[in-house]
Amino acid sequence: MRLYTVNLQGSLYDWVRWHRLHHKYFGTELDPYNPSKGWFYAHIRSISLSLSPAQEKALTEIDMTDIEQEKNGYVSTEYQTDKWYSALYVIFVLLLPINAPAEYWGENLYASLFLVGWFRYAIGLQLTWLIHSATRIWGLQPGEK
Repeated sequence: MRLYTVNLQGSLYDWVRWHRLHHKYFGTELDPYNPSKGWFYAHIRSISLSLSPAQEKALTEIDMTDIEQEKNGYVSTEYQTDKWYSALYVIFVLLLPINAPAEYWGENLYASLFLVGWFRYAIGLQLTWLIHSATRIWGLQPGEK
């Protein structure tokens, strides 16, 4: 959960819903990361778009009961709401990693902000988007792993 939080992609519960929507409707118009629309769409544009009304409706039909009834509750809405996500992000991405090099090793605060903040975030996003691009480049079909 902590590693996911530092990628600044919203609450883990919402990500699981979107991911299940993606796998249920892979390669169709209801797929939010539809690789059949091209590399640019799958790699970049899909991240910045809102869901269509049809996708919103399909998203409400995604079964999340296993996550909501999870015993440890890390992913459930009770522990991973947007309020908690924002607080966790501030702690694990802004306060601890950016302050530690400046405080304990005498690093310049701006260099720490750039390397640990912005640069780490950019690399994380590119690695995430690489998955979308790979499905487009290698032409994975629905059901393939």
